[in-house]
Amino acid sequence: MPEPPPLAEGERRLANIYLPGPMGRLGEFHLFPILETVYPEEPSRGPSPAETFLPRTMARLRSGEPLKILAWGDSVTAAGRFQPLFLAHLRRRFPQAEIELVTEAWPGKNTVDYLAEPPGSGRNFAEKVLALKPDLILSEFVNDASLRESPGETRARYERIREAFRGIGAEWILLTPHYVKPDWMGLDRQRNIDDDPRPYVRFLREFAQDHHIALADTSRRYGRLWRQGIPYLTLMENGINHPNLAGHQILHETDSAFRIGRFPGPSCHGAHDPGGAAGPRGRGAGERTGFFGRGQGSPAGGGAEPAGFPATRARRRQESHHRSAR
Repeated sequence: MPEPPPLAEGERRLANIYLPGPMGRLGEFHLFPILETVYPEEPSRGPSPAETFLPRTMARLRSGEPLKILAWGDSVTAAGRFQPLFLAHLRRRFPQAEIELVTEAWPGKNTVDYLAEPPGSGRNFAEKVLALKPDLILSEFVNDASLRESPGETRARYERIREAFRGIGAEWILLTPHYVKPDWMGLDRQRNIDDDPRPYVRFLREFAQDHHIALADTSRRYGRLWRQGIPYLTLMENGINHPNLAGHQILHETDSAFRIGRFPGPSCHGAHDPGGAAGPRGRGAGERTGFFGRGQGSPAGGGAEPAGFPATRARRRQESHHRSAR
């Protein structure tokens, strides 16, 4: 997918012009001025979100007791990109911790499918999720946003999942889904889209608040990318719904060690600085406030992708269809 052209030393990006393909004329929605350079994270007050919503997880991280983390989801989780970043961050933050990360993901499916699978099927919820007995569960289901069901049906299913997790003593981080192809979301553009129109996203925010569950609000972060001059589809590897490395970096920055902010407000602080003055890599390195503590600069390490857009090193250069106004 196209990326903004790199800046030379001393240059500052004022805007991006996005040319997604053949077009008759340039319109308003092709223009992406740089309105902000970082996500406007609210200042943290009081105990950290992890202390409030994940006390048992925090206790294990500090004591060195074994901590088993399960990443449960669909094809986005199956890609195996954002959860290793989570693990790498925790190991840097708590070097004494004994952490195991496992993934259970079913591409193209959703929570309805998991709960409907009979025993012995290979995807049965009790056998493939609960039987792992994780201490902490990260759940990501962008496919649940496409279900045609009543709010009551969604809530009843998530109540069932919540009770099952409580039954095994697991703590839970809910991820709201990233943005996908605009017409799948009822959108006709990639700017002026701060408010996610999907009922599923509204439900997750309400459900997390009602039940005091940690929320990683990826949707809020994606909804403001246009303010940083970034058409969010440029972060989709397939141009539809599968994030590339930079897109997964946002999940990393909005989920617990992926930079959750104060619950239940917006998350992700310090990712992407397309309007900043060019430095060694064309961006600044601001201090970031993480769910499990504060860290300086990029969370990259142990094979993780550096923070910022575009992602570097691990991704081959692709021809850019952006033009920068400098």
